[in-house]
Amino acid sequence: SNAVVWAVASPVSAGDETVKVTVNLGNNPAFEMIGMRVMYDAALKPVIGNVENGFAFEDGSVTEGMLAVTSLNEEEHIAGYAMMNVTPLTANGSLFSFEFTLPQDAQSGDSYILQCDVADFLIGQSQIDVTSVTTSFTLN
Repeated sequence: SNAVVWAVASPVSAGDETVKVTVNLGNNPAFEMIGMRVMYDAALKPVIGNVENGFAFEDGSVTEGMLAVTSLNEEEHIAGYAMMNVTPLTANGSLFSFEFTLPQDAQSGDSYILQCDVADFLIGQSQIDVTSVTTSFTLN
């Protein structure tokens, strides 16, 4: 069956300033390059840090120490991520994590959608089948 990519938010409550989101990879058949985006709820704002043209992120367990770049389109609410490696990566686990600032008026029970969309998932020049999952998280 296909590889699967999905985003998960850490537990978060109304009144918290930020939420950490981790993008995960499951059922990995081995890949060398991934190019993907997370379409996020318009109420959320990615934490940019000191990154130009992208957003601050942390490597995941799968991509530790690999070359990765991010891009950001705040008008369209799209966070882009691309990573490549010269040898195949075979592990399942996290690809990367990043943070969003929550709305100041966020209430308990508010929900936010995170839609993963993998454009490129390659080994050599071959595209690998991958299922991109839409998830959501709700404030405690």
